[in-house]
Amino acid sequence: MSCHEIQMYLTAYVDDELEIDERNMVEQHLQACHECQELVKELQQTTALVFEQLNTTFAPINFEDSVIQQIAAVHQERQVRHFSVFYLACALIGIGGLAAVLLSPVGMFIRVLFHLFLAVLNGLSFVPASLGHWWMVCILLSTIGLVGISIFGVSRVLRSLQSEVIL
Repeated sequence: MSCHEIQMYLTAYVDDELEIDERNMVEQHLQACHECQELVKELQQTTALVFEQLNTTFAPINFEDSVIQQIAAVHQERQVRHFSVFYLACALIGIGGLAAVLLSPVGMFIRVLFHLFLAVLNGLSFVPASLGHWWMVCILLSTIGLVGISIFGVSRVLRSLQSEVIL
């Protein structure tokens, strides 16, 4: 084989990763070729230097923690970008839907109800002034009445559910 073809196998030869037949082929070529022998020596020296550096170089004490924190920061930054795009899209869809509803005939009805609601609130703001301290009594009595009606309604629903379960 030519030097060019053998040189493709030299790194694997130095790392002892060749099959037996490939290894024999490279060794036969190396016995006859001084140029490839020099190349193998250089590869072996380079490999030895790399392993020597690996054995003498140590990572700082908190290296793993700092790498994990940096990865988490990048991940969190990406999540923020994804969520901001998501929220922006939801807001645009919501605004578009609201505009479509308000510009439709249903929107006219909603606007009328909104103005009616505002008028009722405005009217309620004058109730305390016109009733004096009696407005608190009116609100208290109304609240007691609503609570009583709610309790009565819930008890009827529960009784009807019990009778359905028994049957």
